[in-house]
Amino acid sequence: AAPVDVGSAAGAPARFPVRDALLRAQWPASWITAANTPERDAVVFHVRRVVDLSAVPERVLVHVTADQRYVLHVNGQRVGDGPARSDVAHWPFETYDLAPWLRTGRNVVAATV
Repeated sequence: AAPVDVGSAAGAPARFPVRDALLRAQWPASWITAANTPERDAVVFHVRRVVDLSAVPERVLVHVTADQRYVLHVNGQRVGDGPARSDVAHWPFETYDLAPWLRTGRNVVAATV
């Protein structure tokens, strides 16, 4: 599945508008890593989060990025991947609506980074 169209810097309409502050402000990022992992060595992480839902919401928008690359899965289905390499001043992210892959009960959101 392709990421949600969030418009462009030129102001093209977005399918799911992203707040201007999200596009222009500095994010208060919380990076996930493993304890005792050297900062400069190449590593591959597999992370997951289990979410229990009593009902599936109409939309579940998430913004996803990674240092280098990621592959995002929900309940074993590949949702998307990205981003291309970046630098500290230009950090791309993709926006996905996870609702089509969710179900009532136990859901697993996972990424290989």
